[in-house]
Parts: sequence; C-alpha cells; structure tokens
Amino acid sequence: MKKKCTIKMLLLIFIIIPGYLFSVTYEVDATEMSFNPYFSFYSNNRLSTLASGRGYTGIADQGNISLATLNPAAMDLDRTWQIYYEYVNKEGLEYTESNTDLCFDNYKTGFVSAIGLKLNNFQTGVIYYRKDSYDFSYIQPCYYNDNLVDSLDFHLKASIKNITVPIIYTYKNFLKVGLGVQIQSYRSNEPYAMLGQGGISHILHGKVNFTLVRPRFGFVIFPEKNLSLGMFLLPQAKKEIEKDYDEPYADLKFEANTFPAELGAGIKYQPTFIPLSILLDYNYSNDSVYDELLDRHDFNLGLEYSYKNVLTLRTGFFTQMDYRDLDETITVGDEEYDYWSDDVSYDQYFVTFGLSYLWKSLRFDCSVMDSKLISKGDINQRYLNFGCSFNL
Repeated sequence: MKKKCTIKMLLLIFIIIPGYLFSVTYEVDATEMSFNPYFSFYSNNRLSTLASGRGYTGIADQGNISLATLNPAAMDLDRTWQIYYEYVNKEGLEYTESNTDLCFDNYKTGFVSAIGLKLNNFQTGVIYYRKDSYDFSYIQPCYYNDNLVDSLDFHLKASIKNITVPIIYTYKNFLKVGLGVQIQSYRSNEPYAMLGQGGISHILHGKVNFTLVRPRFGFVIFPEKNLSLGMFLLPQAKKEIEKDYDEPYADLKFEANTFPAELGAGIKYQPTFIPLSILLDYNYSNDSVYDELLDRHDFNLGLEYSYKNVLTLRTGFFTQMDYRDLDETITVGDEEYDYWSDDVSYDQYFVTFGLSYLWKSLRFDCSVMDSKLISKGDINQRYLNFGCSFNL
C-alpha cells in the first residue's frame, strides 16, 4: 500500500505542476480514493440509538424516525408529529501498517436531526444527518532525488451528509412499504506536498464536493401479530468525481467511482408471554466492484425488553468482518506487490447495550457499541449514542 501511495504522489506532482502554468483539468486513469468503501469500516457513524443498542438491528422493526436510515418502512411514529435529535461520539483508532503509524480520528461528529408526520396510513418527514466522517492521518516521508528532505503531517478529511425524505404507506396493518429519497452531499480535503531541494515548498489542498441522489426502498410485513419481516435495497450508483485545488493548479477528473449496492433483511419476533423482542438482521454490500475489496456479509442480533412501556433495556451483537481482498496484487514495472502490505486483521465483533426512558411526551435513548470486549482482530472501536424524541 505504501508503494502505491508513493507512485500516486509522483503521478499527481507531474500532473499538477504544468497546471500551475496552464490552469487545465487532467483526466486520471483511476478512481478517487477518499470515498472508496474501504474507509467505511471507520467512517460509518452507525446512526439510530435504538438500533445501535440492540446489535444495530431494526430492518424489521417499528420505531422512531431514526430507523428510516436503515429501512424507510421501519419508521412508525407514536403520534401525529415527532421531533428527533441524536448525537454520536466515535472514538479514534490507531494501528500499524508496514511500519508506518496510521490513525483515524473523529471528524465532524455524527448526528441526526429530524421531524416526522403521520396522517392516517401515510407517514413522511425530513431527516438531516451525517452518515459518514473520518480524518485519516499519518506522517508521510518526502523524498527529493531519492533523498529524504522533509515529512508531511498528512490528513485526509471526508464526510457525507444526507437529507432523506421517507415516504411510508401502511396497507391493512399487514404491509408497510417505504421509499427514502436520499440527497447525499460528499466533501473531502486532501493535502499534497510540493517539494524542492530544501524540503516542502508548498502544500496543495485538493477538495472534492459533489452530490448524489439515491433512493432506498424497503418494506415490512406482519404475517402474525408478534412477527414481522423486513427488507431494504439501496441500488448501486456511479459518479465521475473532480478534485479542485485552492490555487490555480491543474484540477483532476477521475474515472467514475462506484457506490456499491446494499441489501438487508431482518426478522423480529416477540413471544406472547413476555415483553421481550428478538431481532435478527443480515446486511450485504457489493464492495467487490473494487478489485481490492470483497463483498460484505454481516449478521446482527438484538434483544429488547420493555417494562410498562416506560423503561426499555437493550443488548445485542453484530459482526464487521474484514472485507479487503488480501490476495489482490499490483504491478509496478516488472515487479508485483501485494495491494495490502500488512498482516493486520480488520475483523470486529461488537457487543452493544442501550436503554430508553419515556417521560410524558419525551423519550430519552442512549447506547454503547464496543468491539474491544471480544474481538480478536487488531482493530477495536467504541461508539456512544445519545438520542431524544418529542412526540405531539
């Protein structure tokens, strides 16, 4: 991976320097990296305090407006109006790859702000949230004529904000169908060092700024009073991305990035003799559209116990398996190298806990997701979520 970054740096320098004189746009025979699915193992803010407390499940559930970020048909408001807010605290992450210290830090905290409306068999609303965010950093050595002359404190910062409008219709208390119209705003900032004999002469900032509209489809069916089945689909999307620089250097136009399709299915069962719900979800992402990645297959299990509809306790478990293709190689000249040059395991097993308390028209939620307790991999993460909904 380090060799590929060095080659990429040299390519960009030779492209950017002429752009300073001619102010042109160059086409790059590669995809833009800041929104590669590789980063989502950390960038995903895992929104919805309800879902995150019980193993990040909820595809087949019925709950507050935050669940529409998983499956639009899972949204079910208690009253005519609902106002919701959520805050996510995500820990930073450090690990070692190829003798280079790499670090992921929280950047632009995850949040959800939403308002929902229920009218007879229809429900809708507006949800504004930061779906992904990260600050990827490391100390990048800088060479000039094969001599180490300086180092760059490299920070790649990126975030994805969504405005989603869920539209849900209920048919005879048996079927709910939902559409979530997602307007996604992508932003990133990446530095590049311009080198001279004495070291770094100038630092460029390449900025990415674009918007995607992606529909999320979902349904939930209720074959029995205490049983529900749900599914969602987020189709694949593609986008040609341009990177603009903060000074009159050459801008870059990349090959079209692919935003993988996602599919999820879930089941919820509540025994008639105890107020305990059991939820099981499966999540798939078609990340193998990138040669260096594999498709993702993850499982989620959640338990939820309600006491007099006032206090709700939650716990659960879910997987986040390593989805890098460790057999992928790259060729430089006559030499072949492993694409992933480390032996770090990204496998994570999360244990989750959460609770909700209802006071009049206010419901307070909190949850923790932690992979430090039972994971055997080299990466461990922790999330703390806090939410509040007002129903009227």
